[in-house]
Amino acid sequence: MPRVTLNKKKYMLQDMAGWIAKKMFLKGLKQKDLGNILGISQPAACKRLDGAREEGKDNFSAGDMITLFKELEATDEEILAMMKL
Repeated sequence: MPRVTLNKKKYMLQDMAGWIAKKMFLKGLKQKDLGNILGISQPAACKRLDGAREEGKDNFSAGDMITLFKELEATDEEILAMMKL
């Protein structure tokens, strides 16, 4: 099904969760590590990722995203793409 403007935010949040998961894989990080980075537990980190990936929920604060961009070594282009929500 093509992506429609009506659901743009949902699709962008799902893409963001996929980007985070990809970067975690490339850096060899687990959900426990993600939780430590954000100062939350592993189950809370899992719930945030799953909420963004499956339901398109905005579970990450701006502060969380800044921390993730730094820790996951995001490029300027990736940051710009993620912040266009």
